[in-house]
Amino acid sequence: MNKLTGIQGNSQSMFTVNANRAGRLDADSLKEQAGSKKKNSTVFAGDLNMGQDSILAKKQRAQKEAMKMLKDVFDADMKTDAEQKAREQHIEEMKRQNEKAKSGLKDIQDMQDNLMEQYGLTEDCQEHKDLELIRKIRNSEDPFAKDKLSKEEQERYEKITEQGLTEYQERVLSLDEAAEELQGVMADNEREIAIEENTIESTDMLRMKKHPMKDAAKNAAKHLEAATKDMIYDLYNESKEHIDEKTEEAKEEQKEKAEEKKEEEKEEAVREAKELEREIMLQKAQGNTQERVEEQAAKAKNRGQVSMQNQINGDVLGEISDGADKSAEIDQKIKDLLDKLSLLQEDLKGAAVNDTV
Repeated sequence: MNKLTGIQGNSQSMFTVNANRAGRLDADSLKEQAGSKKKNSTVFAGDLNMGQDSILAKKQRAQKEAMKMLKDVFDADMKTDAEQKAREQHIEEMKRQNEKAKSGLKDIQDMQDNLMEQYGLTEDCQEHKDLELIRKIRNSEDPFAKDKLSKEEQERYEKITEQGLTEYQERVLSLDEAAEELQGVMADNEREIAIEENTIESTDMLRMKKHPMKDAAKNAAKHLEAATKDMIYDLYNESKEHIDEKTEEAKEEQKEKAEEKKEEEKEEAVREAKELEREIMLQKAQGNTQERVEEQAAKAKNRGQVSMQNQINGDVLGEISDGADKSAEIDQKIKDLLDKLSLLQEDLKGAAVNDTV
């Protein structure tokens, strides 16, 4: 009975010591788990497989788009240059035509002067005066020019119309029509020249203000910068998804290992508890045997049976010696079991904390 009481007292003190030890072991275990988690959460970019082909394709597409922006502006600029050059060439061509027209007008004037000499006429003769009256009416832009003639001019014009034109007058008037045609060509050319020159000047001024190639280069650079930011953002998202996936896998794996370890330790604790129970039952049986031996020894002493007492004492000593050895062994097993039970209890708490996190 005293030995069992001693065992219980030792068990209580051992439980207190083992609880402190379990606390230290649990702290070390948590540190080790944290280190393992940190190690498992470390992800190297080289280990990632995040669609490098798609990122490269985006980069190439962005570069292609930037080059297209530059090429479009360059092509437009080259087209404008070609149009400006064509306008300049057109202006030069119209100027050459006008020079020819001027030369033609001079020739017509010379031919008209020669006709006057050829027919022996002067500017003061009536035939030439009649020609000037006809020119005045034909060259006038006023449709009522005839009504605005003087009375003498109207009478003379009617007489010319009745008599008909002379050969000199017809030839001069024919040359007038040719000259009028050349003058129309020159007027048209002058209008077109003015339009082309204004267009060239406006285009040059506009290009000087806008700087299309410089602006295109800036826009292309901005486009590449925006595309680069998009690629970095995509890469970040893919990396984050990959890291989250790996971290979740590591958590699941660690949780499974913790559950397996907890189950194994639980089974081991149950086995040791059963073994301890058998040892305690054996100790109790040994205690009962000792009481019976002491009772028999007392009876033998009372009867004076010394020989019987010696025999009993020999047997009792042997049993007590065996019981003491087994008691020490039981003490050690109880201590080990308490240590394991304490560790198991703290590990279970740690596992619960990990699951909560």
